[in-house]
Amino acid sequence: MLDLLDRTLVGLVTKQIDNPPAGSNLYWTSPQKTRILVHSIFFRLVTSADVADRRVTIEALHGSIAFSQAPAPGHQVASETLDYRFAPCILGIDESDDLSFMWAPISEHLYLEESHALGTNIINLDNTDQISAVTIRFYQALPR
Repeated sequence: MLDLLDRTLVGLVTKQIDNPPAGSNLYWTSPQKTRILVHSIFFRLVTSADVADRRVTIEALHGSIAFSQAPAPGHQVASETLDYRFAPCILGIDESDDLSFMWAPISEHLYLEESHALGTNIINLDNTDQISAVTIRFYQALPR
């Protein structure tokens, strides 16, 4: 068990959203009666581009965190914005079934209170792009 910010966290839960709605926005609501700490977010991007330059923002809709990332040739690399930090796992985009992007908290923590929503927006999807899956991993926070 982890003990962060005066909350005890248990179990890493994986929630995969296959074939999310078409378009660049996805909203996911945390389970009722559950507070969570987001561990990481993965996007599986299917694209015909050799090098994809996609910008992503992630925000908690009840709070004010924002994240954007700048590209590097052949890979997606995160940059830090505002006072909220996410660290990248550089996987790039290839023809395999590997997940294309991952963001994970470092020194800051993204908590979602029960039934609050997490929103992601991929700003410049190409006409040939498709997000085939989004995976959110999180810890459940026990009541204080």
